[in-house]
Amino acid sequence: MDNDKMASHFTDEIYASKSEVQRELNTTLVDGVWEKIINYRAPYTHELSLRMVTRDPIKIVLTPRLVDDMNRITLRLTSLARRTSRLGRSIEAYSRFRRMAKVDILEQVSLAYGLKTDVNLLYLIAENNISTLKSEDLILLRYNSVIDEIQKQGALLPSASFFANLFFILDGSQPSSTYYRKEEIADSREQAQVNRIYIHAPTARIEDMMEGLFALLSDNSQPVMIKLATAIFYSSYIAPFSYHSEIMAIILGKMVLASEEFDDIASLINLEKVLGGYKAKFEEASLQTKKTGDLTYVISLLNPIFDEIIASLSALILKDERQMVAEESYAVDELSIEVHNQAREDVKPISQEETFIPPSERFLDRNDTNFTERLTERSGIENDVRLALEHLPVGLDESDAQKLEQHLLELDPNLKRGEASFYARHCTIGKFYTIAQYKRLLKCAYETARTAMDHLAMNGYYRKEQLKNKFIYTPIPRR
Repeated sequence: MDNDKMASHFTDEIYASKSEVQRELNTTLVDGVWEKIINYRAPYTHELSLRMVTRDPIKIVLTPRLVDDMNRITLRLTSLARRTSRLGRSIEAYSRFRRMAKVDILEQVSLAYGLKTDVNLLYLIAENNISTLKSEDLILLRYNSVIDEIQKQGALLPSASFFANLFFILDGSQPSSTYYRKEEIADSREQAQVNRIYIHAPTARIEDMMEGLFALLSDNSQPVMIKLATAIFYSSYIAPFSYHSEIMAIILGKMVLASEEFDDIASLINLEKVLGGYKAKFEEASLQTKKTGDLTYVISLLNPIFDEIIASLSALILKDERQMVAEESYAVDELSIEVHNQAREDVKPISQEETFIPPSERFLDRNDTNFTERLTERSGIENDVRLALEHLPVGLDESDAQKLEQHLLELDPNLKRGEASFYARHCTIGKFYTIAQYKRLLKCAYETARTAMDHLAMNGYYRKEQLKNKFIYTPIPRR
């Protein structure tokens, strides 16, 4: 492999440090290769507004591959947020999902604090249903409160005051106007005369560095994944509190996601895994960033971790989505039984005398101009039916329904053929239709039918209503 290919390999495929290149090539003589790597990265290098303790700027190498990865993860987060929002239609399904997600988070927090906690205890904490707790496990109870507080706060920009408030909840201490640490953190690596590294910020720099961080997190021009990685790294680098600084960096990451309109899901995304199962790798990547000021080492590590976190949460949602579909299907079956029973109750017995029609008059001529009036008079059935589309014939036959179906498709390009077909045959004002009816007519899967009915409701064809734990759809008058 020539130097140019190695420069691409050690940037795009593996974002390697110089020592990692030496290890990979099994030689210390890599100056030529390393120079090629630095030159390859140069056009993609951008500076952030933040500074290291040494006052050097923090930079990031935004190669096309890294940008693609960040965009892909952002799209996955968006999909996850939408699915979580839809899950909220069922209180039971959403509560079950939230409880399981919180248990996974508390398990990672327990690991980060070196606790050995029984999973049954985590369930009780997640449900806020615990009466007695050992003192060392109190941190889990308080962390559960932090999760709830982030959810309650919603999509607000990260602020120092709310960050401090969450710290007081986690620490179990009384709110105070002074909360940043006053003592220095001793580390032997900061005493070196050559290649000195600042592991954490000195106390004199904490306040202005945190102000710079909150300013960057409020900058709408920065991509969400850069903000997220910066929040986690830079906050843990500063270590603003005497206790809990590492886990508070994760909490700040959740605040970032909530501010980026992922507030429905932010508190439940298991960023805690960074400090649980991946703590050693995160510390190694952070050390490289502290040495070089290059945040790309941290982002390159976090991206696959985020993928894993999203996949795990997606699996939890899928489980409850399936359960919700089953619950809605059961509800629809119950509704069908109710409608059937009500229809039977509403049928009025008709005497033999009322139903007798002389043989000579049993067939009416459809060409008769008084056909409708004579039919109504004979049957005793009122033919007063209003459709959502007022200018179409009353009482659509199949031919009219097909014409209406084609008319809808030409009028509204957002409609799918199946949606137009169903609506054309189910658009009577005052009636209520179900997902099961769509499923039977179109011969499709239940989930497809539910999505189609929701799409029709979203586009103003039906109004979706909830009857106890059932969903029904009634046409909305259209012009």
